[in-house]
Amino acid sequence: MWSSNAKERVRYSVRKLKDRGTSLDLELVCKHVQVPAKGADVGRVDWQDKWEVLRAVAVDGLLLQNACARLQGNKDVVLAAVEQNGTAIKHASLPLQQDRDVALAAVAQSWRALGSLPQALRDDKALALLAVAQDGNACAALSHRLCGDRDVLQLAVTCGGAFALKFATQALKADKLLVLAAVRVDGLALEHAAKALQADDDVCRAALDQNPAARAFCAKAPSGTGRRLLESLFDTVANQISGDPNADPVVANDGMTLQQVLT
Repeated sequence: MWSSNAKERVRYSVRKLKDRGTSLDLELVCKHVQVPAKGADVGRVDWQDKWEVLRAVAVDGLLLQNACARLQGNKDVVLAAVEQNGTAIKHASLPLQQDRDVALAAVAQSWRALGSLPQALRDDKALALLAVAQDGNACAALSHRLCGDRDVLQLAVTCGGAFALKFATQALKADKLLVLAAVRVDGLALEHAAKALQADDDVCRAALDQNPAARAFCAKAPSGTGRRLLESLFDTVANQISGDPNADPVVANDGMTLQQVLT
């Protein structure tokens, strides 16, 4: 027996494959092949049989690693696997790892699949945008060229990947609008900005408003922020004394920060 959830996954994957023009018969698959639920004993699966492997990877894409080399090179099987778990692409044959259709399906399911793609596909802007829209940290797997693409980096930081700035080219680290967008998501992203912007009043003020601890990366205290910093520090110390578990111990225990503000 196999779970209703597994059955639905199988039906969904087979329909997706049929939409691509394959000749799979859903009823035949469901009638003649037993599919193990995820986490169950998969020892009974015939990893040489396309039908059984197809249904197995529809439940758990990573089971593709158990398939024979012939089926790891079968596009229908690999597509079913990566649509369930994008990182399963690492178990596909080399030609299919280089196939853009497979790569798109894999990255759409999980941005982490980007790390298993060949360099040529890591330089594909459409794949890059698809990945960073899920998590800005996907920039770590992009080509150097795309780390210098403003569209890609802007989307990355907008979607919460403030530390995507870490992987940006020097030109983009010096882009004030991009850096402002990053520090407004996480003030500590200021660490990865160009030195000139670490001394910029607007950028530092935005970073400090988001996170007072960003003071550690400000080349100088921006004008008009001293009072706000002092109030924040005193509030933090007061919370520490009162035993507030949510207080920021880094700021509270940083004596130099207070001294720097006073000067």
